[in-house]
Amino acid sequence: MTNEPTSGPPGVVVGRQGIYDGTGSVVGYELLFRGGPPSDTPTDVESDGDQKTAEVVYGALTIGLDQLVGDKRIFCNADRGVLLREVPLTLPADRTVVEVLASVELDDAVLDGCRELAAAGYTLALDDFGWRPGIERLLPLVSIVKIDVLHRPDEAIIELAEQCRPYDVALLAERVEDASRVDRLAAHGFDLFQGFAFERPSTVSASTLEPDGANRLELARMLEEDLDLEELEAVIRSDPALALQVFRLAAVGRLGETRRAVGSLKQALVLSGTRQVKQWLTVLLARPGSGRNRAGYTSALVRARACELLAARVAPAMAPVGFAAGLLSSLDALLSVPASTLAGSLPLSDELRDAAFGGRGPVGLIVLDAVDYQFGKRGRRRSGLSESAFQDAFARAGTWANAGPAGLQRLRRRAG
Repeated sequence: MTNEPTSGPPGVVVGRQGIYDGTGSVVGYELLFRGGPPSDTPTDVESDGDQKTAEVVYGALTIGLDQLVGDKRIFCNADRGVLLREVPLTLPADRTVVEVLASVELDDAVLDGCRELAAAGYTLALDDFGWRPGIERLLPLVSIVKIDVLHRPDEAIIELAEQCRPYDVALLAERVEDASRVDRLAAHGFDLFQGFAFERPSTVSASTLEPDGANRLELARMLEEDLDLEELEAVIRSDPALALQVFRLAAVGRLGETRRAVGSLKQALVLSGTRQVKQWLTVLLARPGSGRNRAGYTSALVRARACELLAARVAPAMAPVGFAAGLLSSLDALLSVPASTLAGSLPLSDELRDAAFGGRGPVGLIVLDAVDYQFGKRGRRRSGLSESAFQDAFARAGTWANAGPAGLQRLRRRAG
């Protein structure tokens, strides 16, 4: 789709460092905090561990796991709030290793949280291992132990490794900066390696869109009640930033479920699951809002709604695809990224991808015509729909887009 670019959107940045096996192959990536979101409220206070993890999780979702780690495992730090499930992990449990930080007090609540994470399918690791009170209660729950080898002589490292031996855990040597040590560490039972000897941390970034402030307040209200997916969809439909996040959330999938292609916004919500949607909302709302200019949001919503109305004229069942395709076709300009990049990063059905980015199929032709209409191009429409149909659809779409969720409810009540 061809769109006129808008000013550059804010972005997210996530650090990563590879974790290697004894053959020198990458088996996973540790995700690293590399800066928080833009905020209207400046602060000099450094984020604590839980805030950093929440920002890393949000960044991973925004960038997309395929782009960030491919098919490798995800290693993610966990402070106390993560272990107590106060900071949600919207990462696939069957691919994620939760690293319990050495600074966490190993009390009953933390140990219970670790058991719950393990029961949910997450792999547990112990970061920066050293013997301390309560460690003997945690070791039976973890599968990986990380030992910092940078400033330790081989004798001290071997002693720590021997302390772990009765617990049948994989040993990961972190901060390996001397390649000559790798063979010696492997001979003493180390299975995994991380450090400058293999690679330095790098960063991966992506453009993102910030949700509207009024919608953030509405979502916060909804979280305090039983989450109604129909009401949630109404709010998300009114905000391109939220819609994009939901499509990306669907890419994660639920535990034990094969990722499926998404054909509409509603299907993306259903496939994500209520629990994961709630976790995503909790992480989203914990981030400070941005006051950046959101010019272009209304135009995107008008196009999406117009495509929905026009697609319904052809066949009612095509309406949800029309809305999603119209909205997605606008996002390349909002994000300042090529449409091909966006198309490849989202778990879309062939029908939706062709319609939104390829101009193929009945809905795709409607989207092409809608783009032309928005930019004032007149003439014969590829879809075969009349000019008056486009005039009516865009007029109604403009009213809808400017009403917002609350305004839309008022319009419905008046109409009913």
